[in-house]
Amino acid sequence: MLLILQSARVLANHTVAIEAGILVVGPQPPHSVRLIKIVDTSVPASAPAVSLDVPKVAQSGEAVNFRAMTAPEGAPALSYHWDFGDGTTASGPEVAHTYTRAAAFNAKLTVEGMDGIAAEKDFTVDVQGELKTVFHLPENRRYVEPGAN
Repeated sequence: MLLILQSARVLANHTVAIEAGILVVGPQPPHSVRLIKIVDTSVPASAPAVSLDVPKVAQSGEAVNFRAMTAPEGAPALSYHWDFGDGTTASGPEVAHTYTRAAAFNAKLTVEGMDGIAAEKDFTVDVQGELKTVFHLPENRRYVEPGAN
């Protein structure tokens, strides 16, 4: 087993020895914090086990939900980063996104794990239909100042 001592001021890694079954942390300045991370080196580092609930098909202009779930017995997930394939991104285990044009988008989820190993899941969303607007393009006219002809 390996102990890593991280100082809140510097966040530098230092290995800490256990002497006679006791962890001894040296003198510490008042009002300071130390974080001790315990790493069991007998268990191999791994990425989180992730499953997805994502749409295969979506309609242009309509919000769709994306959800990632991690297995409780796997490595804990620290962050979720969604890339929707259309130039936009979002963070979190559950997000909503609206595509604005029809196409097949190659999307990706990256889940950062506690062990420093990321899980990546690629998927495709087939977006169909046209974006509905509240204006009619044929009726669109250039703005003219009132009274100017």
